[in-house]
Amino acid sequence: IWPDNELAFDQYKIINLPFKQYTSDNQSVLSFTNTNVSLSTDESLNGTKSAYFNNSKIVSNSKLLITNEKFTIEMFYKPKVESLTGVVSIVSILNSFRLGTKEGLLSFFNGTTWEDSTYLLDDKKFNHIVIQRTGSTIKLLADGNLVLTTTYTIPSGLKTITIGCFNDTEYVNGYVNNLMHYIIASP
Repeated sequence: IWPDNELAFDQYKIINLPFKQYTSDNQSVLSFTNTNVSLSTDESLNGTKSAYFNNSKIVSNSKLLITNEKFTIEMFYKPKVESLTGVVSIVSILNSFRLGTKEGLLSFFNGTTWEDSTYLLDDKKFNHIVIQRTGSTIKLLADGNLVLTTTYTIPSGLKTITIGCFNDTEYVNGYVNNLMHYIIASP
């Protein structure tokens, strides 16, 4: 459990410190290179500015630690209508782990194929998206509902994370707010 006050970014952290990593005993911030991602007042969430992705990306300079521990990646995502067709990668780790959409359905790429949920993203609101990993079980939640459960083993170690695309393809066109990563120690 983490305190509610750690769940919100202020308007500056979303662009300067766009991704926080929480562990059971501390909080750290990963360093990122911003490639034409801007803060937008067009779409705000709870009074904060949102990161606007339009054929742009943010790539971690430091590596995200993927361990055998449980982890959660959480965000609010509001796609522009153009992002509801084709394949879009919102977050990618390695060449295989991807959270994204396929024809507007919230989906997970397992290294071989896209696994689609039945949740159709709404371009008129921020969709609350959560992906959790416990062991080899991946759970995808949307607006508080479990929409996909699958299995996938992510190789442990230090990995680069990209927000907004995969290998300079599958670009996001939309808004991201409150993007966070939690590492919770296994019992």
